[in-house]
Amino acid sequence: MLTSRFRLVVAGFRTSVLNKYLRHCDPGIPFHWFAIHVGDIMGDAMMLLAIRPMHVARQIAAPQVDGPTVLSLSIELLKKHREIMTRPSTEPWRWFGT
Repeated sequence: MLTSRFRLVVAGFRTSVLNKYLRHCDPGIPFHWFAIHVGDIMGDAMMLLAIRPMHVARQIAAPQVDGPTVLSLSIELLKKHREIMTRPSTEPWRWFGT
């Protein structure tokens, strides 16, 4: 199934970004904390799009969603975004997260 392949691609991307870049970040440094969380949000957003695409061709039915996955992932994304947008130390970079 195409959705399963997309999930594998997204998982590989997340692992690659974590291993190449984000593992070198120090969460005690505000910008590094911001970068870690933005990377996490980007990975979650890509997974959400892999699970439930926003646009599907008219000839193809939208993929079935397994359980509450879409809802729970969406809620996690909103929580993470809210944390970035309300944390005082991230104020200089908030424009990037919007």
